[in-house]
Amino acid sequence: MTRLFSNLAARGLLAWAVAATLAAGAQTWRVDRLKADAGRAEAARARELADARVAEARQVAEIIERQRLINVDSDRAALAAERRIAAASRSLSQQVESHAPSSDPDHCPVPVGLVRLHDAAAQGLSSPLPDPAGRSDDAASGLESSALAATVVENYGACHAVADRLTRLQAWVADQAAE
Repeated sequence: MTRLFSNLAARGLLAWAVAATLAAGAQTWRVDRLKADAGRAEAARARELADARVAEARQVAEIIERQRLINVDSDRAALAAERRIAAASRSLSQQVESHAPSSDPDHCPVPVGLVRLHDAAAQGLSSPLPDPAGRSDDAASGLESSALAATVVENYGACHAVADRLTRLQAWVADQAAE
């Protein structure tokens, strides 16, 4: 080994070998330091990404809470409206007998044509269906005017309930879209 060093020294290569070894060590140290710096930068990017995800999750949670409150308000309004409409329909149904007494159907006959027209409208038809027995439109149907009035009150109550639901649904959609 001593002979190897003396031969290298004689040739001036020992200094070069030492310098090369030191340079390689320094280079390894630089590479390790760059890797450590890159690792710290990557960790910082990961923390930033995690912080962004947490912030986004908070925003989503806030939106969900606001939407939940909109739903609660909408449900309360719906319940109040349904109760109001049901109360109005009940009140009108109780008044049917005083405004359209169910006494003698011949006293205030409901024509067959009116019954046909009402039934066609209820079924969504464009024209009344003819009576299979062939009675004329102006013939008395035998239906009491109170039964007709009760049906009309019930139908309008249902119509108002559906219209109110649609109005509330449109308001709910607009409120949700605003969030």
